[in-house]
Amino acid sequence: MIKQVFRAQALRDLEEIERYYLRDAPEVLPKVLHDIRALLNRLQDFPRSGRPVGGRGIRRALTVRYRYIVSYRVTPDAIEIVGIFRYQNRTA
Repeated sequence: MIKQVFRAQALRDLEEIERYYLRDAPEVLPKVLHDIRALLNRLQDFPRSGRPVGGRGIRRALTVRYRYIVSYRVTPDAIEIVGIFRYQNRTA
């Protein structure tokens, strides 16, 4: 199984997500974290399932329920988690 490595920014993103839900909707936090973990687990099995963006080898995948995007890079020996952020449709 390929290992996952989190950049410092991705860890800060997770901390910010946790702080937000702890403050505004603590009952939802376990569900949001489960949604993000489910995507991270899927990437373990299917690391190239995310959509490629730009020309830097970055991919993005969307969580199923709460619409968080995990931005990541696949290297020969790891999945590097670059960032985790909320998807918002800015065109609407």
